[in-house]
Amino acid sequence: MTTHDSSWVTTILQTRHVARRQRLALSILLGLLAGWMTLHENLRTVGHRDFGQVWFAARALLRGADPYALVGVGRAFPWPWPFLYPLPAAVAAIPLAPFTEDVATVLFATCAGAVFAWALMQYGYAPLFGFFSASMRYAAGNAQWSPLLAASVLVPPLAFFFVAKPTIGLAMFVARPGWWAIGGAVLFGGIALLVQSHWIAEWLGVIAAN
Repeated sequence: MTTHDSSWVTTILQTRHVARRQRLALSILLGLLAGWMTLHENLRTVGHRDFGQVWFAARALLRGADPYALVGVGRAFPWPWPFLYPLPAAVAAIPLAPFTEDVATVLFATCAGAVFAWALMQYGYAPLFGFFSASMRYAAGNAQWSPLLAASVLVPPLAFFFVAKPTIGLAMFVARPGWWAIGGAVLFGGIALLVQSHWIAEWLGVIAAN
């Protein structure tokens, strides 16, 4: 490596503030990369991604059906497990319900990847190495919630989605309590109760059985 190359790398690694425009551009670019990872997995393997079950549950809610009765082995949405998410997760996914499953998972992964990249650049470019980790590759390929929730550590409004994944969200709320998480729980939880008043008992029953 030449001296010029070393100087360029050192400058990148020592940067502690990324200009807003560059940060936004890189976040969009890396979000698209995350979406491409999901698309690649959709094309490469037959089956559903993790977000697919939440997408299906959102569509079920819109037509007045009970997602807890429709997700699982041998059911309308074939999945190795029953629907273990709380119903607010399906409520949160309603904006993506009009799309096909493949498109919805790609859009979800793109948005999650973009906000994760934005959060990583809070203190410079160097943390972006985490975006290229095996964990991120797996999460993007399977359209998981983890990049979105990880970003909430540095982007408080994303705590709005803690209620969709309470096993992780509760721990994050204890570590970083805030009104965004409370607001998300009230809004999504309230809508879920209006749509399906018995969902809490049904969800806890599914959890207890598994």
